[in-house]
Amino acid sequence: MKKIFTIVATLLFCQSALCQTTDVTALAQIDTTTVSIAWVADGAGDVSVTIDETTTGLDLKKALYGLTCANVETVPGVPAPADLYDVEITDIHGWDVFGGELADRSATLVQVRSPAIGAGTGLVYGGFPIRNTWTVTISNAGAGGSGLLEIVFR
Repeated sequence: MKKIFTIVATLLFCQSALCQTTDVTALAQIDTTTVSIAWVADGAGDVSVTIDETTTGLDLKKALYGLTCANVETVPGVPAPADLYDVEITDIHGWDVFGGELADRSATLVQVRSPAIGAGTGLVYGGFPIRNTWTVTISNAGAGGSGLLEIVFR
């Protein structure tokens, strides 16, 4: 009985603001593939998730590789993340796919951004091809802050 209580208490404790949780799903349609990440920040207000076959359940070579990222939509959850939380999506080489455009997200508004190339040298907006694994890092979201991130590929 003590073991069962310990396991249940651990699971409940981990669902609190001390552990990040993410649910990654992907939907491939005729012209687009959308990767959705429902997230809850850990006690430090952070989340990190890798977009790959393990997390999406899709064969990336068929479903994502070669496609271009069209945009990302950030949707605050309940409880809301801290205002001006940051999202960064980097490729395997550490390149910020959105050129800083996903910094300072709203805690109350749904926002959409397109990839930006050339941060600091005059941004060029447009698609960014996915050729390798991407990592999504959310920071400053506040302990237990939550939201949804939808990444659309064409």
